[in-house]
Amino acid sequence: DAETWYYRGNGAVDIIADKEFDIEKYKDRGIILYGNMSNNAAAALLLEGSPVKVMNGLVQIGQQSWRGDDLGSYTVWPHPTNDQTSVALIGGTGLKGMRSAEANQYYAGGSGFPDFMIFSLDMLKYGEKGLKVAGYFNNEWKLSDDFASAQRPEH
Repeated sequence: DAETWYYRGNGAVDIIADKEFDIEKYKDRGIILYGNMSNNAAAALLLEGSPVKVMNGLVQIGQQSWRGDDLGSYTVWPHPTNDQTSVALIGGTGLKGMRSAEANQYYAGGSGFPDFMIFSLDMLKYGEKGLKVAGYFNNEWKLSDDFASAQRPEH
């Protein structure tokens, strides 16, 4: 991803371990995280306020949840100490979920993604049937009232 960002977007990327992350040092930078809130200390810190929670074996968004190790996710959230920058999570609930997240061209020109998107590994084989949920936050970075209060059975 760092090479793609450099080549296609003329961008420079610092690659650091989550244990080396310092919120003050990177407060003015856009941040891309890999993994989930269970296995990435920076994700747990930077996405603490997000209504989208991706963890080992589980994704929760509002009242909805999905279990399994094959769930992938893309999420964007404002940096908690700087409202001019964002944090992106390329996440998964397990190794299969992380593998499913690799397949999309999120750095391709003209690609468009919603604020959050949860999908299973099945999306690679069956297309949109593998999509669990996708959507946008409102202007206050909250889920819409309809979405936040929706009670759906766990999948």
